Amino acid sequence: MKKIATLFALSCMSLMANAQHGTHCGSHEMDLQWKYKSPEYAQARQQIESFTQSYIANADQAKGTRGTVYHIPVVVHVIHNGEAIGSGANISVAQIKSQIDVLNKDYRKKNTDSLLTSHAFYGATADCEIDFCLATKDPNGNYTTGIDRFDYNKAGYDYNDIDGIIKPNTVWDHTRYLNMWVCTFGGSASSLLGYAMPPGSPADVDGVVISTTSFGNVGNVAAPYNKGRTATHEVGHFFNLEHVWGDVFCGDDLVADTPPAEDANYGCPNFPFNANSTCGAGPSGEMYMNYMDYTDDACMKMFTTGQKNRMRAVLSTGGARYSLTTSNACQWPLAVSEALQQTKLTIFPNPSTSHFYIQSGVDFAADTKFHLYNAIGQDITSQCTFSKEAPNRYYLSTTALTPGTYFVQVVSKESSLVKSITVIQ
Repeated sequence: MKKIATLFALSCMSLMANAQHGTHCGSHEMDLQWKYKSPEYAQARQQIESFTQSYIANADQAKGTRGTVYHIPVVVHVIHNGEAIGSGANISVAQIKSQIDVLNKDYRKKNTDSLLTSHAFYGATADCEIDFCLATKDPNGNYTTGIDRFDYNKAGYDYNDIDGIIKPNTVWDHTRYLNMWVCTFGGSASSLLGYAMPPGSPADVDGVVISTTSFGNVGNVAAPYNKGRTATHEVGHFFNLEHVWGDVFCGDDLVADTPPAEDANYGCPNFPFNANSTCGAGPSGEMYMNYMDYTDDACMKMFTTGQKNRMRAVLSTGGARYSLTTSNACQWPLAVSEALQQTKLTIFPNPSTSHFYIQSGVDFAADTKFHLYNAIGQDITSQCTFSKEAPNRYYLSTTALTPGTYFVQVVSKESSLVKSITVIQ
């Protein structure tokens, strides 16, 4: 009982301390809770850390993976309260895509606000050689936009809602997808910007959760967390990074090239900040511009080489996140047969007001099927008509559709192809 009370008190103190600043990351608290209630989780975390330290210690191994870009398929679960798409918590496609763009820039050191070459910490900045893509294939092998919308019919969600109900009912295979949930926090989670489960987490809760108003850099976002850096931070936890202050006073983040930090930093400090501190930060002070601190989005600018090595350890062969690098969920189709590639499938006229012709360089097989998807991945085949006009040509009537972009899927026994069409007025 004393152990439970102590753990609860520590978690509460941490939550209250961060709540004084308005918002925080809940990853450390979740890690502590899971370690306490699940010996299997605690053991997995220990084994992953041992693997990570071995990988980092082997300098040749770490260098050997450099130049290899790891591609990570993402599914974004938008948790809303029945709003129209693009309104409130049911965020727009543009907002979602803006977050993927931010991740790709930050993890490839292509962010336009990167440190100047003259900065004291510039030499530590790293291109992590990790990029992200919205999945184009769902767990059942069907076409998807990588966006999954879920109406939970509740205004705000706490930990019990998210980890107890939402995640288990919406999660996609965590070995093939980085699951990201975007929602409005409430109750015990009301002070959160986001949180992530680290490598070794149970399958039905594994992934990253981000507040609606701090996801992406356009749409329903709110300053000072309006540049997509919350997700950059949380995905860092997902790939086994710690906060730069190690979550205790003058703690250890297990990274050699991040200076010691007394505690979390907020706002946007002036450089150098906390120089020559009692923790040993040195004349350049603390690395408050690191993505794994708590500073404002506009002040976050970098990962270090040491952080890169930790992340790439879990993505390397034998690492806890390795399966994500071999996932084909961002490829459509998974495997197009050579014969189908040579058919020179064309759709014309495109764009068109009411109809299209789908023509192949060879006759369509008897088992060929056609599907039509809208821009958010919903199968709307029932709203159109596919009619065979010749062995190698079909007529597609779209008179019932509103103007916009759609996707035609042509499926045969061996493979499939997807082509976009545009319906105009």
